[in-house]
Amino acid sequence: MASDGSADEDERAAARSRGEATARSTEGPEERTRALARLARLSLSPDEVASFGAQLTDIVGYIEALQEVDITGVPEYLSVEQPGSALREDVATPPLPRELALAGAPATRDLQVRVPKFKED
Repeated sequence: MASDGSADEDERAAARSRGEATARSTEGPEERTRALARLARLSLSPDEVASFGAQLTDIVGYIEALQEVDITGVPEYLSVEQPGSALREDVATPPLPRELALAGAPATRDLQVRVPKFKED
């Protein structure tokens, strides 16, 4: 039975609206995960393959949904040289006085910020 492809596109659009992934690849999520793991030289357990495969399917779905966004008139990237850029010139200025810089710290000692111990020796 021949198909004009519109039914497939309608199903993909419906799946995207439900937040489901619609990878066009014939590979399943686990095969795709194993292939990516090989490329990254990772060794994954069967549980990791299943878990990452589901996550990868979600990510592909999000990317496909983003591909549907109309970006007409949106510049490809914002260059520093573009007029109206919110970036300022990088100009050296004198540093803050140490006492002023430490004024907002919750605890100080010997003109340094004091932090709780977070690592055992």
